[in-house]
Amino acid sequence: RGELDRIEQENIEFFHRTRARYLELAAQSNNCVVINTMQSLEHVHHDIKHATEGFLKSICTPG
Repeated sequence: RGELDRIEQENIEFFHRTRARYLELAAQSNNCVVINTMQSLEHVHHDIKHATEGFLKSICTPG
């Protein structure tokens, strides 16, 4: 694949800090959903589907 890019060269602490900040931002926003991808694929799929359906219902009006 070639050489690592600038982000890929960062140490693990960079990724921990970045993840922590994204989780902080998500907790402060009604527009974000955090999905635990360490679950089974079926559970992740269910969570994505549930979040998507909820979002679509909130922006769509019947008729």
